[in-house]
Amino acid sequence: MSTNVKQITMKAHSAAEVSKHIAGKDDLYYATVRNGYYLPSLKSSIITEDYLADVACGRVLCPRYDEVRLKPCPFPPDKETLLRLAQKIAEHRGKPTGIDDKHTPNRAWLVALVSTYLPGHDIFKKSYVPPPRVVKVADNVQVDYPDDFFEDLPPSRKKGKHRRVGLIAKGKEEAKAERYKRMQDKFKKAYLKAKNDVDAKKHAEKNRIVALSARPSRAQSPRNQHSWNQGASQQAATGSFSTQMMSGGNAPSQQMSQSTTVQNPQSRSPDKSNTAGVGSKRGGGGGNFTGLIHGSNA
Repeated sequence: MSTNVKQITMKAHSAAEVSKHIAGKDDLYYATVRNGYYLPSLKSSIITEDYLADVACGRVLCPRYDEVRLKPCPFPPDKETLLRLAQKIAEHRGKPTGIDDKHTPNRAWLVALVSTYLPGHDIFKKSYVPPPRVVKVADNVQVDYPDDFFEDLPPSRKKGKHRRVGLIAKGKEEAKAERYKRMQDKFKKAYLKAKNDVDAKKHAEKNRIVALSARPSRAQSPRNQHSWNQGASQQAATGSFSTQMMSGGNAPSQQMSQSTTVQNPQSRSPDKSNTAGVGSKRGGGGGNFTGLIHGSNA
């Protein structure tokens, strides 16, 4: 197979142009696919924005659709074997795969990668059978029982998939209990935080109400109080002057007593003043309505 690699010409694009087409990882994934790259599954852990940018810029190994050649492999080997083959291909072609312990592609993509660059591998032969799964040390659990405990015991009659008994899964149960404890601590912290937030809101509302009650009202504000006092002083002065003019210059004690009762000389009834004036003119000094009558009789 030809090892010619398509040359990529780089160009600086503005952020506005990029954001017009790419709003997230999904947009970048499908944009890379539209540009002809055969990517792993979107849900696989290797699919990150950095990996997709490296694929688009040609910095990591990723076949294009026009390069992919699929060979039959109905029973592929385990993922560890396929990852070793992918690393071998990357070393041969001089490009990294972008694969690490936390970021791996799906197994179907690995099979397509090996089929494209190593089509003559044994896994694509008609007679290929994957090797048996290697039992890991963690799966080989040892449980202590008496020597003759399992002697002459019949096998389990339970059909279907056998589940491990509690003693075998003791480590798993301990891990689950530890996980539940962490969840309880997490929920307890969340509850305490929510409770503190509610208490803080209540305290703030209480302080606001206290501040509003301590604030002077509009009628008692210094500015309004000064205006009220000034108006009262002017009104008292006007009433005192009017009383002095009507009394003809009485003693100061009389002026003070009358100033508290007479506040405005114009508040008296105009009808009485007019009537008194008419009586004084027509009655010859009567000064009231009775004088007016006596004058007419005279």
